[in-house]
Amino acid sequence: MGSEVSISTLVERGLCSSCGACAAVCPFSAIEFPEPYSLPRVIDSRCRLCGLCYRVCPQVDIVDEVKERKIKPLATYMARSTLAEIWDVAQCGGVVTTLAMYLLDKGFVDAVVSVSRDEYWHPVPKLITEKSRILEIAGSKYTYVSVLTLLRDVVRTDAIRSVAVIGLPCHMRAIERMRRLKLATSQKVKYLIGIFCMHNFEYSVVKYIVEKFGLDIKSISKMDIKRKFIVKLVDGRVLEVPLKELDQFVRACCRNCPEFVSTIADVCVGSVGAEEGWSTVFVMSERGREIVESAVRDQYLEVKELPEKAMKAVTKLTSMKVRSKW
Repeated sequence: MGSEVSISTLVERGLCSSCGACAAVCPFSAIEFPEPYSLPRVIDSRCRLCGLCYRVCPQVDIVDEVKERKIKPLATYMARSTLAEIWDVAQCGGVVTTLAMYLLDKGFVDAVVSVSRDEYWHPVPKLITEKSRILEIAGSKYTYVSVLTLLRDVVRTDAIRSVAVIGLPCHMRAIERMRRLKLATSQKVKYLIGIFCMHNFEYSVVKYIVEKFGLDIKSISKMDIKRKFIVKLVDGRVLEVPLKELDQFVRACCRNCPEFVSTIADVCVGSVGAEEGWSTVFVMSERGREIVESAVRDQYLEVKELPEKAMKAVTKLTSMKVRSKW
């Protein structure tokens, strides 16, 4: 299946995670995202039903594709950034932001594809080419975002020869499908940095929290998930919302996804099982091992042994996600 089909049916069934892959690969510019966090719209007058968008969609046949994959990291660590400028703005140990900075600083890549936000917590896809701008992508946003649309710009920019992509398991699967099809949108992707993911939320979750607590949206400094949805404010207050209460903002695509840790990424990072101020890191490929070990050697990261309880915590969440789908 795939020819004479577009992603419209998936969108109608709530199975779209707004990863942006469909818009990135469409040869007719027939798919657009009105907002980076919205669902895609197919422009019927341009669409030729070539099926390419459907073939790269990470939600198609997801259970069959993922169920045979085993999480077998080459190495595991607890890690944190050594860079003072990252500590105050990054999530947990600041590992993802630090790896992005390291890859640019040392010339491993020419650009980083990731997500920033504006002052209203709207997620904003960002193509970063300068180390000085890396802090723009620090911290988790927890909302759907079409970050892979940036791969169109990567293809069109001759000065960019290689990129690192930071994303969730669905973003990683989409890039894997592009690679199988040998599409131009994947040819410059050199490194994949994955983030642990139980599920994402509609942007309207931010509005809900603001109204629930009577907040000025600009007063939110950080969001986190640790058994509850945690909102930190600039005045130091910390607010908590039960995750069950926010279930209404989770799309069917997330309920249908069995993948907590990406087996496709070179490095996967999350907070599960890590000590406060540290991140759990899974090295998933030799390429990932190279950049983590180099970042440690060059004193961008510090690492220590991942405790057994952390591995058990990741295994438990992975099993929970898998069992809920099969």
